[in-house]
Amino acid sequence: RIIRRGTLPVLMVNRPPTHDYRRVVVAVDLSVTSAEALTAARKLGVLSTGQVVIFHAFDAMLTTLASTSLTDEQIRQHLGDASMHARRDVEAFLGSIDLKNIDYTISVQEGSPVLALKDAVQKTGADLVVIGTRGRTGGILKLVLGSVAEEVMREIDTDILAVPPPEKASGAYIPED
Repeated sequence: RIIRRGTLPVLMVNRPPTHDYRRVVVAVDLSVTSAEALTAARKLGVLSTGQVVIFHAFDAMLTTLASTSLTDEQIRQHLGDASMHARRDVEAFLGSIDLKNIDYTISVQEGSPVLALKDAVQKTGADLVVIGTRGRTGGILKLVLGSVAEEVMREIDTDILAVPPPEKASGAYIPED
């Protein structure tokens, strides 16, 4: 309830502390809230202590494509193209955020946001996940993406820095074509 209704970042500690955060995964969905989460993590100093991965899950509609008459090669090509576009969208999104002196890598993965994030956390050995508490706003996207942070907090046993959106934020970052 504190995280859902609060206006300040909240650190949800799931493990006894043994050291500073060395591997941080920042989940972004290209929304204003993601930008706020990234900025808050930088201001709190958790991005300057080790490896930082900016993570974005994208939907390439592979389940739909796989059920059509496309070949495996065509599906791999589509996934490669979608991954490249997602990476460019993340790079454009990050261009407006002050990340000076932060050494980070970008990781994009096709799939469900929570499952893909769990996979990224496991692969990187992350000891902190940073996530905005609400995603894109409006219509069905609010229902779908608004529940991602809550599911992440239930499913991932790594420490989580949950950052609420700025009070007057609305809408999402819209990548240019």
